[in-house]
Parts: sequence; C-alpha cells; structure tokens
Amino acid sequence: MADLVRLRDHCGGRFHGCQDRAEVDAHLRRRVDSGLLHLFPEAAPLHGLAPLQSVEAR
Repeated sequence: MADLVRLRDHCGGRFHGCQDRAEVDAHLRRRVDSGLLHLFPEAAPLHGLAPLQSVEAR
C-alpha cells in the first residue's frame, strides 16, 4: 500500500495521466511480481491495438 501512496504523491494523484510512465510501469511490475496483480497472458498487447476514435470522428 505504501508503494501506491508514494506513486499517488509522485504523480499528483493522476495514475493514468502520470507523466512519469517509467515509474508507473515499475509500480505495476512490482504488483505483478508480488502476486497482487494478475494479467491475462492471452490478452492482446495494448500497443498492438488500433487507436480509439472519438464519437465525433465516426
């Protein structure tokens, strides 16, 4: 929990909008390694998905 609080403070409370993506990635890696976060190995990698379109662009 202390790691999450530290990340919150470091990112000004903006986890998803944090400018320090390396720190967010490191936090997520620590959660996966500790067994607190389980990712689906069969899921498509996010970087391989097509970008989202806004409603106005459709």
